[in-house]
Amino acid sequence: MNGDDYIKDEQQQQQQQQQQVAAEQPVVADGYFSRVNGGMIQSGKYDQHIVSLIGQIISHDTIRTADGSTVQLNTEHLATEDQDDGNGNGGSSGLLVDPNEAVEIMGQVTGPTEITAFVCRHLGPEMDMDLYNQLIGMQQQSKYLQYFSAAGI
Repeated sequence: MNGDDYIKDEQQQQQQQQQQVAAEQPVVADGYFSRVNGGMIQSGKYDQHIVSLIGQIISHDTIRTADGSTVQLNTEHLATEDQDDGNGNGGSSGLLVDPNEAVEIMGQVTGPTEITAFVCRHLGPEMDMDLYNQLIGMQQQSKYLQYFSAAGI
């Protein structure tokens, strides 16, 4: 292998590494939030991304996610649906602890086990966490991506 071939080979390897890193980063359209579980947050792939997380509130600042992980919630900026005054102005407070009720938290991932929560939606006690977690797993598989991505991605 001469010097030019070595440089070309090195450039190809760098390009492949860059493509692999880019492929691992979630691509989302404006207004679309990735649906994640606790393990996905812990992976670091969604760090600083706005996501949707479903689980049960087990303490005023902790959610048990669909995969059984726990995630800490920063509720400083939280507005909940049931605190809306009818004029689109949500209230701001902590969460009601109810390990039997499913909630959706929309917020920004701020660490490997932490989200800054912006919105909390109550989903009720009938939510099947195991089934939802299976859905989260399916959305990560390439053969199903077309069904779980926003139009235009």
